Amino acid sequence: MELECGGEEGDSVQVAVRMRVFNGREKSSNATRIVRMENLEKGSKTYIQDPDTGEERDFKYDFSFQSHSDSEPGIGEWATQDTVMTTLGMPVLNAALEGRNVSLFAYGQTGAGKSFSMLGKIGVPELEGIIPRSCREIFKRVDSETNPNITQTVDIQVVEVYCEVINDLMANRKTWPAQGHKPRLTPKDGYVVDTTKKPCFNFE
Repeated sequence: MELECGGEEGDSVQVAVRMRVFNGREKSSNATRIVRMENLEKGSKTYIQDPDTGEERDFKYDFSFQSHSDSEPGIGEWATQDTVMTTLGMPVLNAALEGRNVSLFAYGQTGAGKSFSMLGKIGVPELEGIIPRSCREIFKRVDSETNPNITQTVDIQVVEVYCEVINDLMANRKTWPAQGHKPRLTPKDGYVVDTTKKPCFNFE
């Protein structure tokens, strides 16, 4: 996962890695864990062991989330969905609500756990990911605004970038341009894409 918050506070780009639980295939093949993590006073380290030689290499990241086991000793501090939201999601959300341009995205191979970190299981509070938690927090703050002179609106755009083509997921697929939507540079908002924008009034 990688997050970017433009501004003077902290690093503009931060990188986090997360170790997930074994999946069914890995369990059935008796896979061996070769990763452990360590939180430092500043940043973190992820250690990867060569299964043949036992030699470890270490890699430094801003955050290392150990979500593999909450009971195995010596592999790092246990990280829940709450941990990831507090550490990654809230700083990005707060920066966005302060008017700064931000982005947070997850990348990795299929089955790495990207969807779980970003979406999780919606409707199961402890398992929800960053996106639904952020949406709930946005509407919580909107609902808590009591100043009658302040009007707040929430709009949503959902796009897909696939093979370098930008598609509008909120539009009828039949209306998609063959070559995708083209981003354009604006003086105020940077690069924007003219895709469907719809108002949202609550989380549902």
